[in-house]
Amino acid sequence: MNGLTNVWQLSGNVGRIEGRTIKNDIRLVELSLAVSRSWKDKDGEYQKETSWFKAKAFGKLAERIEQRVSKGARIVLAGSARIDEYQDKDGNKRTSFYMMVDSFDMLVPYSQLKTSGVTQSLSNEMDAKGAEQNLKDTFGLEPEPVTADDDMPF
Repeated sequence: MNGLTNVWQLSGNVGRIEGRTIKNDIRLVELSLAVSRSWKDKDGEYQKETSWFKAKAFGKLAERIEQRVSKGARIVLAGSARIDEYQDKDGNKRTSFYMMVDSFDMLVPYSQLKTSGVTQSLSNEMDAKGAEQNLKDTFGLEPEPVTADDDMPF
């Protein structure tokens, strides 16, 4: 690795996910990720803010994401920030900011851990207790209940 100047990691819920084949039969998947943060304001009230990020993956990684990830899934993406410059249909110069994905992990809701006893982690295997602790320790996330697809706001 040439240094840690452009390393980015995001965890959140998948919104849109679309895959297609591009030049030379290479698979491309593009997705949006809702990343939320919460805090207490000066009055002690909880506030919540959600930001949306675009991400792209190519090749075998794109194929794995398409096979395993769907709308609403909680995932962790690791990669680098990229900027695309292009002209829109009116000839105006536009800039698009996105993450080029190098790896991903699934985050399984706590309720699924209790019923199945296993995780869906793709980069390492751990038991249900290990996955629950990973959510808390690594990402500061408390397990969330499973939400039906129809209830997702995106």
